[in-house]
Amino acid sequence: MKKRINQVTRDTHQLLHMQIKDTLIKEYYSSNIPENTPCPSMRELIKKFNTSMATIDKVFKELKKDNIIYSVPGLGSFWGKKRYLIRYKTIGICFAVEGIVSKINSPYFFSMLEGIEEVFSKYGLNIKLLRFENIETIDSIRETHCDAFICAGSHKNILPIVDNFKKLHIPYLLLDRPDNSESLNYLERDSAENIQSMVDYLAANGHREICCIGRANDLWIDKKLYLGFEAGMEKHHLSVRNTMLQLPFGPSFDLTYETLEKIKLAETLRKHTALIILTPRKPSIDIILKYCENNNIRIPDDCSLISLAYADQMVIRDKSLICHVITPFEMGFKAADGITGLLNNTITPPLHIRFPLRIVEGNTVRNLSESAKRQKIKTHILNSVFELEKL
Repeated sequence: MKKRINQVTRDTHQLLHMQIKDTLIKEYYSSNIPENTPCPSMRELIKKFNTSMATIDKVFKELKKDNIIYSVPGLGSFWGKKRYLIRYKTIGICFAVEGIVSKINSPYFFSMLEGIEEVFSKYGLNIKLLRFENIETIDSIRETHCDAFICAGSHKNILPIVDNFKKLHIPYLLLDRPDNSESLNYLERDSAENIQSMVDYLAANGHREICCIGRANDLWIDKKLYLGFEAGMEKHHLSVRNTMLQLPFGPSFDLTYETLEKIKLAETLRKHTALIILTPRKPSIDIILKYCENNNIRIPDDCSLISLAYADQMVIRDKSLICHVITPFEMGFKAADGITGLLNNTITPPLHIRFPLRIVEGNTVRNLSESAKRQKIKTHILNSVFELEKL
């Protein structure tokens, strides 16, 4: 049996002083020890780890070299600023998806992984795909041997997990709800500002009768969309009366054709010259376009139909759109770039990466892929299939 003394194993291939160093770092970073407080003396550590002064002297030199501790002449050694450390060169990725992550089974997350890998490959960082149940406790987080985590997809237990990340001083990014203040989800944070920018664009092009259509504002994200629309209309002294249609969406957050007929949407649209659709869901947008076509409502060629839509999700006939062009690849790329900034201690958490509105003029959705190329959004295809790690 291996002889263990205070988490240090005597018969491993790792040098004893490096084991002690790692143990002290873990204790410091996973506890409430404040920065700039005295660290244990050499005598205390010799007794704690049952080792020699020469070994502990090596430990102190290593800790000072990595700026974990610092010395003050006549006073002793103190714990330094808690910095993010790269020990394993591995980042844990948690997606709310079952089974494998492949281009066929989960194209959205697969494309996001492409963006993540594009960045990590430059820094020599590895990806470890995990399930949320793999990181539900402090011990399970440690067992993953990951330096940081990127979590995508709402999950009921994400907030306790985030608390554990903080306790362990591990950098993380959330790509979705529920914690809006630390979310990277661009629809969640930047939506009001982006909707206002859409209204600015339409007003600048002479539109005075602008209508928006979206879900009933039961969620904060929907409320922010409408707040942005109201702010934009008020800025240009336009009336918001009878301009906001808040509709009941189905269980999958998609509109139905029957709903549009029931509210007689055609009568409202004929009174307006521009329409903003407050949803990124392609099926809902498709239903609205089909409804307009069946009711002889002409969508102006000058891009009066606007949608917050993912470019690679939109394949809607030949209608001209103004789109907020953002791909899952770009979201993954920015998330990975941000997490490496945290790990390199060049960014102060919590990290907020903005996705400002980019209005693409005169494009049919069919041509958005060419627009993406012009904007240098890389869309390379990986040959591998990412398997979810089973710990």
